[in-house]
Amino acid sequence: MPYLGMTPDGDRRRLKLLSLALRIGGFGYFVHEPDTDKLTWAPETYRIWGVERAPGIPNSAWWLSTVHPDDRPGVRAWQADLSWRSHVADFRIIRPDGEVRHIRAHMERETWDDGTIAFAYGIVLDMTERLRTETALQHSEGRFRSLFENSGAGIVITSARAKILFINTAFAGLLGYTPGELLGRSIRDLSPAETNDVTLAMVEAMRRGEEKQEDVEKPYLHRNGSLVWARLTINRHISVSGEEEFIGVVQDLTARHIAEERLRDSEKLLNSAQSIGQIGHWVWWLDTDTVEWSEELCRIVGYEPHERVSRDRRMTRHVHPDDLAAYTAALDVLLQGAREQNLEFRIVRRDGAVRTVIGRSLPAEDTPRGRRMIGTIQDITEAKAREEALRRESLKAEAANRAKTLFLANMSHELRTPLNAILGFGQLLAMGTKGELNTEQKSYVDNVLRGGEHLLRLINDVLDLSRIDSGHFQLVIGAVDAAQIASEVLTSFDQLAAERGVVLSLRVTAPAAHVVAADRVRLTQVLVNLVSNAIKYNRPGGTVSVEIGAHGDEAVRLAVIDTGQGIPWERQAEVFQHFNRLGAETQGVEGSGIGLSLSKRLVEEMKGAMGFASEPNVRTVFWFDLPRATANAGGAAAGALVAV
Repeated sequence: MPYLGMTPDGDRRRLKLLSLALRIGGFGYFVHEPDTDKLTWAPETYRIWGVERAPGIPNSAWWLSTVHPDDRPGVRAWQADLSWRSHVADFRIIRPDGEVRHIRAHMERETWDDGTIAFAYGIVLDMTERLRTETALQHSEGRFRSLFENSGAGIVITSARAKILFINTAFAGLLGYTPGELLGRSIRDLSPAETNDVTLAMVEAMRRGEEKQEDVEKPYLHRNGSLVWARLTINRHISVSGEEEFIGVVQDLTARHIAEERLRDSEKLLNSAQSIGQIGHWVWWLDTDTVEWSEELCRIVGYEPHERVSRDRRMTRHVHPDDLAAYTAALDVLLQGAREQNLEFRIVRRDGAVRTVIGRSLPAEDTPRGRRMIGTIQDITEAKAREEALRRESLKAEAANRAKTLFLANMSHELRTPLNAILGFGQLLAMGTKGELNTEQKSYVDNVLRGGEHLLRLINDVLDLSRIDSGHFQLVIGAVDAAQIASEVLTSFDQLAAERGVVLSLRVTAPAAHVVAADRVRLTQVLVNLVSNAIKYNRPGGTVSVEIGAHGDEAVRLAVIDTGQGIPWERQAEVFQHFNRLGAETQGVEGSGIGLSLSKRLVEEMKGAMGFASEPNVRTVFWFDLPRATANAGGAAAGALVAV
């Protein structure tokens, strides 16, 4: 190719035609003069690089900067190699818009008489789309091969003379062979001779252009001599070279036979299950107004199994007259396709017996067989009788529970009166109003006071529970500073914690957000119970921490965390049971087993929730959530009286 900068006028037309051809073909060209480092591009080259002609574009340094960093070492290598006169190079460039393009350059060099390079020129081609097409084609071929080989169906391609040209693993394996063992053999050898006429008739019909049978079920010969039944579908194909070929798709029917057997078994199991559960089903074909009943539905209504199909809606005739309106209304809703229906109603059996059933139905739907509606009928007569018996027993239990609650409330009051007298006189003795007591006498009086106070707390807790159960429990709900209450409770336990070598701490996040809607007294009571337990069941040198933080947007969580003995895994389900101390009664620690259950009930009455997590001998957390106080949270100042 001549040096374009030196082209005579007579060659301009040829150059113009050459440029036009290169542009049509998507080629760009370049010319490089090493002496002056001048680089000349065709318009198509600018398009490939995605740039416009501008000062400094193109030049050698700028051009090298457009080469992909990973490809620059290779480009520099063939640039520095002075031995070649003709070279083809593939490399990538990065356009100003960031797009990566694949370039192929066909280059030539011409030299001066002294052997130095006069200039280099060449054609550049954007290979990006071609590479993408080739990659897509490779992926497509790979997917086709994968589909061909991994298809669940057998596939075989034969010539017009029935010679096997290609066969996949599925078909070969179906007959006990490998594909290589069957290539080149006649497909006719793989079937009993008397069955090949059916296949030949399908082939001849396709050659004549007649309508052919879609598929055929036929046997094949397994390698071990047994018959393998399969469904064969054949398609005629003319290859690119004009050769007639036939593509056969073979589906193993073994799975279908197994499925049919399982279906028969499933129907038998379904009938047995329906009989056990006294649930029958029906199918109503609306186009023909035909109803199909299961055997169990026939039994429920009093029909024989051979009467399963009828051309009328027999169930309507058996609905109890008092329930017919509700049944008809539900049926109308189903016919309108609005939603499924569940209805309890009574039926009058064929023999006149009245039974209670539950009907569940789905709206009508379109199927290949026509428009249908399906549903179930379950006989719940005996279950209703048991339910009524349980309801009566429940009423008796509720009455007994109310009597128990009333008894506990009355007994608590009766016990508190003499107990308060005992505590009062004991306190007078302890104060020395009747003379100073000696050491032994003080010990006796202290035991009386301690036991009396423990009994009084127990009675108060029992009385609180009985009031909650009886519905005569009152709360004064107001805005309460949870952090302040927690601080006061911890301070009250300073001495007990010091005696047991337990360290107390309080951690509060964003205090302004922790004003809760609660009863101040009952919140204090809950925290006292939890902190008291955390100290009593802790270990020497252990810690008890109260943490307060937001729980979502509308609640505050208070957590009491201790490092004590915890709760055994096997007894954690019993934590909130009344009077259950979870084995602590053998440890000599004072308690009644009612504090946690009462605390949980108090939290729930204040519209909160309580829970816990315990890892024995490591860490135990009892937490409860209370609603965050708002401007209308039930009286922020004076509080609101709530009866529960």
